[in-house]
Amino acid sequence: MFRFSLLAFFWLLVVSAGAQPITGRVTDARTGQPLPFVNIGVVGKALGTVSNEQGQYGLAFQENLANDTVRVSYLGYQPRLLTLRQLQAQPAVALTAGAVALGEVRVAGKSQFRRVHTLGNTGNSETSTNTLSNKDLGGQVGTVIKLSRRPTR
Repeated sequence: MFRFSLLAFFWLLVVSAGAQPITGRVTDARTGQPLPFVNIGVVGKALGTVSNEQGQYGLAFQENLANDTVRVSYLGYQPRLLTLRQLQAQPAVALTAGAVALGEVRVAGKSQFRRVHTLGNTGNSETSTNTLSNKDLGGQVGTVIKLSRRPTR
């Protein structure tokens, strides 16, 4: 077991050593104000991040992905497409405000809905498992843990 743990540690060390870090800031092109919670993701890969409240972000990638396309997007702004190499050379990204056409939303009263039928197993579970898909970059999953006794230290 110790050998396996040691091998896994060195393997992770070697893999992480090849990572190329990028840190930068996303701002409004007109005002220069930072944009919070901007989505930054490599198109078609499970790699990305979200900027913080001050528009700052950090992203690490492997060198073999340097020519992959990164999409920087924020609601109400035109998305920008860059390669990871371009983003590494110029980590400050300015987004231009622009109208974004959203799909139509239809609100209907309760009377138009049919009765719901439950099919399958209706048993209750004390635990649950939550997952995110690759498309949910920046999402967070939380789990409530109920303590049956006094609080732990």
